Amino acid sequence: MARIYMASSWKNDRLDTVAQRLRNAGHEVYDFRTANPAVNFNWGMVSEGADPFNPVLSARQQQAAIRHPIAQRAFGNDRGGLEWADTGVLVMPCGQSAHLEAGFLLAQGKPVHILLADDMVPELMHLTAGAGNVHATLGEVVEAVGKQGGDAK
Repeated sequence: MARIYMASSWKNDRLDTVAQRLRNAGHEVYDFRTANPAVNFNWGMVSEGADPFNPVLSARQQQAAIRHPIAQRAFGNDRGGLEWADTGVLVMPCGQSAHLEAGFLLAQGKPVHILLADDMVPELMHLTAGAGNVHATLGEVVEAVGKQGGDAK
């Protein structure tokens, strides 16, 4: 059994399926969307008038948003999830935060499995996870995580 940090985008409609399949395979999954219902963070909470899930802000507004206590608390929750996990699954398509999370896990020596999506431009830096950890199907991810076992560090 692995402790998995699932990194992706709020807008990714595959997350429920990915989380459920991993849980059905006996793994624990940190899902940023449901990990702490008391916070359930979105950018509208820290930047008035901003699109909650796709804000376009000036550099100063971005700086203020990430310094907001609610954002700091949400970051702390996710940072705790990253430290708890022994492996990561990066579910494409996703953006900057998910890729930073994957990079954090890799820097800690934890394996990251990347689940690709159709109709996207390939990303050369996905090779930082290792070519064998870049997968075309969810079944490949489930199989690979199962083979690595728990405490994957």
